[in-house]
Order: sequence, then structure tokens, then C-alpha cells
Amino acid sequence: MNMEELARRQAELDARLTQLEDIEAIQKMTYEYFDCVTLGKTERLIDFFAGDCAFVIPRGRIEGKEAVESYLSELCGWHTGAESNFLIHPIITVDGEHAHGHWLIYFINTYYLTSQPVFVTASMYDNQYVKMNGQWKFKEVHWIMRFGPPSPPPFPGCHGRKMVGDADLRGFGDPLKQASKPR
Repeated sequence: MNMEELARRQAELDARLTQLEDIEAIQKMTYEYFDCVTLGKTERLIDFFAGDCAFVIPRGRIEGKEAVESYLSELCGWHTGAESNFLIHPIITVDGEHAHGHWLIYFINTYYLTSQPVFVTASMYDNQYVKMNGQWKFKEVHWIMRFGPPSPPPFPGCHGRKMVGDADLRGFGDPLKQASKPR
């Protein structure tokens, strides 16, 4: 093997290593994001998103960092912090500073007083990522509900830490009108 072939081989290996490191970084970032969602750490959630981000839900598209932050704050209000999620089957492709990831998540929702499991939801996520200043961020999150309760959160018996009010958070039918909730 001459020096030119050795240099080409080294460049190929470097590119493969970079791609594997990027895939690992995207997986880690996505896991951290879902931990924050589950635990209701809303103050950290928007840090996972690019400035020109979008969040696609069954009722439509939410665009821009400020609108996505508002949506996530309301969405996380119904989490009790005792749920469990299983984020599985990541299929991630990287193309330079952009990537696509497909995930499946099973979410075990719990009763807020006892933390007992109440029901399971399943969703798919098709995400677009962008690398900014060496960090991977969500460019677009596309949430596709597979099965679960036919109403928006907070689900009956699964009230989270704060009142959600009239928000139609997932786009299932009319807004839920919640009169009160235990604190």
C-alpha cells in the first residue's frame, strides 16, 4: 500500500468514525430529551431544538422555537414524573450536518397518586436533526400516535403537576375542559 492509498484509507476511516460518533450523539441527545419530557423538566426542553424548528402533531404543525417551547411546556404539565418510556429501534442516517432519525416509543402512563400503571401509549417519531456548533439539535420532530386514549392529555387519572386547562395538546377532538385537579 503506497502513501496515497494509505491517506485515502485513513480519510475513509475518519469519515466512518465521524458518522458513528454523530449517530451516537443523536441517540444520546434524543434519550436525554425524552428523560426531560418524562420528568417534566420543561426548562431544559427547548435547548434540544434548533432556532428554526418545527413540531408536527396530529392536529398540525407548530413552527418556531417560541411556539414549540410553549407547546412543550403545556404538554409536560400532565406528566407525573413516575411514568416509564421505552424509546426503541432507532434508525438514524447522517448526511454531513443533517440527519434523519426514526424511533418507536412505548409510554407507560401512571396514576398520579399511586404511580400505578394505567395504560400504555405507542408513538413513532420521524425526526430531522441539524448539527449546530458541534451539537446535534432537533430541526423537526414529527410525532405519530399509534395507539392510546382517544382524548388529549391530561388523561383521566393521570393528572400531572400542573393544570393544563383548555389546551388541546395532541389534537384529538375538542379541547379538554378540566375544572380542577389535585395539587
